[in-house]
Amino acid sequence: MEKVRVQTVNEGVVESLKGINDRLVREAIKEWDRQEVSGVYFCDFVNGYVKQKFWEMVHGN
Repeated sequence: MEKVRVQTVNEGVVESLKGINDRLVREAIKEWDRQEVSGVYFCDFVNGYVKQKFWEMVHGN
């Protein structure tokens, strides 16, 4: 029983993180369009943006 409960909690955490990641990726795409970034690959920009925003969410800064 305990193993099932832990698995359910883990699945909930994974789903929550997917939702956060999806939202941050959408924000990053909007920011890419807004800034007209040059000299950086799109995927690198999105990856960096998501990492930075997630760090800010976790650490409150």
